[in-house]
Amino acid sequence: MWENFIQKFIESELIMKLSNQLQLQTYQTTCKNLTVVNEYITYYQQYTRNTVENILKLSSLIVEMKEKEKSGELDKTDMNYFCFSVGLKREGSTFRKFEQIGKHSETFWKYVDKLPDSYTVLYEITTLDSDKFEELMSNNQITSYVTLKDIKELGNKLVKTQTDEVSFKVSFDKKVNKSTKESLISIIRDLSSLEEVTIEVPKKYQSFLPSHRMNSNP
Repeated sequence: MWENFIQKFIESELIMKLSNQLQLQTYQTTCKNLTVVNEYITYYQQYTRNTVENILKLSSLIVEMKEKEKSGELDKTDMNYFCFSVGLKREGSTFRKFEQIGKHSETFWKYVDKLPDSYTVLYEITTLDSDKFEELMSNNQITSYVTLKDIKELGNKLVKTQTDEVSFKVSFDKKVNKSTKESLISIIRDLSSLEEVTIEVPKKYQSFLPSHRMNSNP
């Protein structure tokens, strides 16, 4: 049983490799500017080591090729051959992210020693407002070890001060037992002690709670 499975697996792998080779040959045959594109492929492969410098060079290369395609120096067949050779999908998210990073490479080169060596994090940084980016760099909030989650949180700070307010209502039946009621009151007291939280409490229950950061309701 396992021998048959392994045999079929090997055969499928060989078929896939053969298919890829045939597809590569097809792209090479139809590529209009083969010599030029081969040079780009070589450059790309040299830049695949994950360093900030290489990511910026690779991303700039993508932008350069896109600009040449737009001007007519390269065409669709050239781009298809390039993308297949380096393992990129032309309409995929990785290609799009590298292109976006490339558009910001001039700014990024100024801070190359402070930026993370992850293209996904660098892409997220490109979504920041330019003023916000400069502010975060000046305050050393973006560093070489910053994470994707960090950038998303930093980016949301601008919005948070304008619109992000979460509110919810807690209610319970007057007939709850004494233990449950005391637990609820204890939770509300703890919440009301937080500077970031405002508790709205009916006047008749305010005696149970700290007086600061509360709004009274009838």
